[in-house]
Amino acid sequence: MLNQRNPFAATDHSLFSTTGSPASGTISTRDALLAAAGSSFRDTWWRRGGENLAEVFRSVSMAPFPRPANLDEVRRRLATGHPANDTAWRYPAAASPAHRTGEDPVAQAAAALRGTDHPLASTLGCYLQSVRNSHDMLGAVHAGATSNADFTRWSLGRWGSPSDNELAFAYDTVAAPEAPEAPADHPLAGATVLAAVRRLLLVVAPDWTATNRPGPASMSVSPKNRVVFVDATRNYPRSDVRRLLVHEIGGHVTRTLNAGHHHDVLATIPLGPDATATEEGLALSGESLLGVASGGQRRIYAARTIAVAVAQHGGIDEVFAALVPLVGELEAATIAVRVKRGVPNLSQPGAFTKDHVYLSGFRRVRAAVDARPELHPLLASSKWGLEATQKSGHLLRLDRHQPRLPDSAFLALVDDTLARVRRAVS
Repeated sequence: MLNQRNPFAATDHSLFSTTGSPASGTISTRDALLAAAGSSFRDTWWRRGGENLAEVFRSVSMAPFPRPANLDEVRRRLATGHPANDTAWRYPAAASPAHRTGEDPVAQAAAALRGTDHPLASTLGCYLQSVRNSHDMLGAVHAGATSNADFTRWSLGRWGSPSDNELAFAYDTVAAPEAPEAPADHPLAGATVLAAVRRLLLVVAPDWTATNRPGPASMSVSPKNRVVFVDATRNYPRSDVRRLLVHEIGGHVTRTLNAGHHHDVLATIPLGPDATATEEGLALSGESLLGVASGGQRRIYAARTIAVAVAQHGGIDEVFAALVPLVGELEAATIAVRVKRGVPNLSQPGAFTKDHVYLSGFRRVRAAVDARPELHPLLASSKWGLEATQKSGHLLRLDRHQPRLPDSAFLALVDDTLARVRRAVS
């Protein structure tokens, strides 16, 4: 029953027949029935409708990020000292946007929303518009039908830009003396790391899988497909593996599992423009709390934040030049192409602004949780952004489903998993 409608919704009076208007000082039949039914009935009603909505929204997803076919080529060009302002992105042949092929899942979800009085209906409507915008923009990028200004405007609308305080913090982070690194231990082969991820998932999330996917990200998560991607072609220092497992599985996978207990409020949907920042900020907070955070990785997040700001005022060569003194040629080239992917003209101002959310999200989440510790379990129980959680977190039923949080026991499980896998391959 996808279009379940509350018979007591303010916009629906079809179930009531009235003659004339209520006399002054009296209440309508509808209001009398509402009072008699009580809040418990209304709560049960819209939550049941929310479970139906969750089924409809299951087919809705954001478009993938722009992925130029020559991204690695441009990165190597920058890293070897060659200008890249005069280059252009090339994109593989792309299928039509998802919401234009076959049945339109966004339109179906929008129709379902029109038949509900769910308390998150307005927020869900904004999410659907953001989904449609993401597919429209990806199509425009592939077709060469957008400008730097329009692309940047779309990106700012979805992820925003670092504030002045966040930018100052980023510069302070990269300027701070680097803490001495622990002595390097024997690196783990990518195949060993992939085996460790699979073994850990058997305990934490048995219905998830892990697979090899070479690329710029050493490890990443697809909540929709319940997959952890691992680049098994590279070697990993053990300290990096611990951090990655805490971040990706203790953070992203566990949060997805927690959210799955709250279908009635569609908690698995990343609601709000700050949803990505909150997701990454919470995962980084887990790293910090368990003592596996990397100072070197924090510098990279800071450099990405700086790059987002520079890219809005200059071309890719200017971004690269600004980053080299901070993180060196190789990392500067990697970050420069990240913040310029999707931008039509690489020589002009324009930015893919997502990369500031790691550092910005970490600061915002930590500040919010420090001020209100009760926010932590709420944030861990859904994929919503901080603002949506602060506004609607009371709808989550934590009395029924307490969230799992990465703690010392989880870190011990990570270490035990790594030890067992290393023994198996030695």
